[in-house]
Amino acid sequence: MPKPATGRRVAAPRKLRRLIPEPIRTATAPQSGDGRLPGLDALRTASMIAVVTAHAAYAYVSCRLAGLPWAVSDLQRSFLFDVICWSSISWAMPAFFTLGGFAAASIWSSRGPRGYVRDRLRRIVAPALIAVPVVLLPSLIVWVSGWYVSGRAKLRQVYALVFVDPELRNNYIGPAHLWFLEFLILMLGAYAVARTLNKREPRKLSTVAFRWYGPILLAIPTMFILWAGHWRNRLDPIVDMRNSFVPNPLRWLHHGWFFLVGTWMYGAREHLNRLKPYWPFFVSAAVLIFAVRASLLRTDASTTLGGIEAWILVGSAALFGWFSLFGLIGLSLCTCPRASTAVRYLSDSSYWIYLTHFPVVGLIQVLLYPLAWPAMVKFTISLVLTFAIGVLSYQGVVRYSMIGRGLHGPRERRVAATVRT
Repeated sequence: MPKPATGRRVAAPRKLRRLIPEPIRTATAPQSGDGRLPGLDALRTASMIAVVTAHAAYAYVSCRLAGLPWAVSDLQRSFLFDVICWSSISWAMPAFFTLGGFAAASIWSSRGPRGYVRDRLRRIVAPALIAVPVVLLPSLIVWVSGWYVSGRAKLRQVYALVFVDPELRNNYIGPAHLWFLEFLILMLGAYAVARTLNKREPRKLSTVAFRWYGPILLAIPTMFILWAGHWRNRLDPIVDMRNSFVPNPLRWLHHGWFFLVGTWMYGAREHLNRLKPYWPFFVSAAVLIFAVRASLLRTDASTTLGGIEAWILVGSAALFGWFSLFGLIGLSLCTCPRASTAVRYLSDSSYWIYLTHFPVVGLIQVLLYPLAWPAMVKFTISLVLTFAIGVLSYQGVVRYSMIGRGLHGPRERRVAATVRT
């Protein structure tokens, strides 16, 4: 009797393998190992999902913000989507910029100044420049079509791109969702200049920050930056998303503080595991703090808050950003302690989905606008279709192509091992 084969994986029949998506087939394959923390890959993916979710929800929010004219303002609305939208943005963007700073310090340390410049030009600057005509022009067409369908602009205004509505007129030209890359490029440039001029050992995040009160200490400078932005622009800087290629300096400074802490966090990366025991406390505190912030955001959008209420608004924003960031880092490190091909796959695809999802989600919302369906149904359709199109286009067009090599480096197709008879 022949002995059963051991230690080898028997491949599924060829026809069956074709039906199984690649990330599921290879979920147990070992990662090659490039020094990345799997938990941070998971956090990057979750942040991308949160941003797309916020954009899918914004057509159905009950409270509109000045300076953010969406493609359509659906007649079916609910405050639930306000909560989904603003909570997602308020933790995802700090996470993105912190991870951006962490990656910048990692690349400078491992590849030196020249390697840093080459990598950031290839992965950040080049995609941003290419996305301006490839993504922003279709986005403009979708948004202008939505304004016409919803009655905010007449047909002659659409043809001439001259709008009577001052909110449309002042916000139709700008980076749209690519403002993140614009801000990040400026931060990467500032970091390169600082590291070039300062030859000393880069600063590390103090171990004090990894204790239960660490987010409170980091929130103090954040609160003063947010207060200055609110006082100057009469709008909460985190949700001040007026569309302009000229960055809001205080908003840039707010996100830049997270980027800077991310560079320090890389120097103290061996202490990140200290966040694991605290993550339930951090996340619970963030939920309670956002309940306070959500109630004030609604009032601030209609009547600008002042005095102690303005301080509570910006203080809750600062505390929510840091508590949620530290809580989610701890949670990600707990749930993803080891490298996973599935997580790495989703992390790789997140950049492509972020770049291209904006005109897709806007078009779906414009097409759904005439239908008298519940807001939750429209939101679900917008979200699911946007992710489906993003993942399928990534797998079919991007992952193994020149585009994929530019976004995340080369990826090889995995072939399941077969047992020879």
